[in-house]
Amino acid sequence: MTIQRYYCQGCKAYYPVSTPHEHGDRVCQLDADGSCSWVREPSASPAGYTADFARGVVYALARVVEMYDEPTVARSVLDEASISNDDLRKCAEYDLAFLRKEDSGIPKGV
Repeated sequence: MTIQRYYCQGCKAYYPVSTPHEHGDRVCQLDADGSCSWVREPSASPAGYTADFARGVVYALARVVEMYDEPTVARSVLDEASISNDDLRKCAEYDLAFLRKEDSGIPKGV
C-alpha cells in the first residue's frame, strides 16, 4: 500500500494525510484538486513578536522587492515570519504595496 504525500501550500510541508492538519497556529486542509492550503490563518502573532517586529520585517522585505525585484523571496520570508494579517494591517501601506506583487491578498496597511 502506497501512502500519497501531499505538499501543503499553507505550511510548506509534506503530509501523508487527506484531512485538516495543524502546523503551529495554522490549520491546513486538502482542496479538491489535491493541493493543500490554509483553512485558518494565525489569529495572533507568535509569542514574543511585536508590531515593531512586523513593521521591520515588512520594511526590509519591501526593500528586497523594490531594489532587487524578488517578490517570491520576500513572500517566502514573510511566510516564515508567521506575521498575522492583524499585524500586517499595522504596517506602512507604502511597504505592503511592494509585497502585493506576489500576493494580492495582503491586507491594506496604515
